[in-house]
Amino acid sequence: PMGLWSTVTSDIKIDSQYGDIEIYGGDIILSKRNKEILKHTIIDRFKTSFNDYLLSPDYGANLEVFLGRGIDNKLAEDLHTAFRYSLTYDSFVENSELDIVPLIVNNSIKMYTYVSTAEEDVSIIATYNKEGLSFD
Repeated sequence: PMGLWSTVTSDIKIDSQYGDIEIYGGDIILSKRNKEILKHTIIDRFKTSFNDYLLSPDYGANLEVFLGRGIDNKLAEDLHTAFRYSLTYDSFVENSELDIVPLIVNNSIKMYTYVSTAEEDVSIIATYNKEGLSFD
């Protein structure tokens, strides 16, 4: 089975880096490709903390609870759990189509996220370190 993401045909385009609605020529831009919507939604969920969205208080990976912790295998495990939960708790992505691989590199954790689709995998690489979360 495919997650709910595969049924989304249109969404407001959000700039993944800043979280802003994208506007061109005075019009809101819509995303029409569900894999693009999937990728932007994954990034949004990874960056969002609980209670950021009043109507969906459980939305997001809630990474703020990890602030101040040292980089180690336990943190990598906890990030893996938080990332997976943020994508699967509402069946947006099914567990069977999701693979997340944490890898400790120097003083950071690289989180390789892959969602299997019919044509090709959607992949996102996130880096977690003392500055927070960034995307490659």
